[in-house]
Amino acid sequence: MKRDLGWHKKCWENSERSIRAARDNLARETIRLEAMQRDNDFRSAQITEAERRGLDGFDADKFMKKRTA
Repeated sequence: MKRDLGWHKKCWENSERSIRAARDNLARETIRLEAMQRDNDFRSAQITEAERRGLDGFDADKFMKKRTA
């Protein structure tokens, strides 16, 4: 079906908005994924260190973390 130019422009504008929103979401999710990976990598290091020390458990919120004054 033939549509007027204004209709096509509206569709294009909507598509552009959707693309920008998707890129913004992707950027936020990428940041979240990178944080999750860092946390998981640190947990892996904690487990390795606990095993090296012969520990049978540890507090993940405290073990291997620098104390702040």
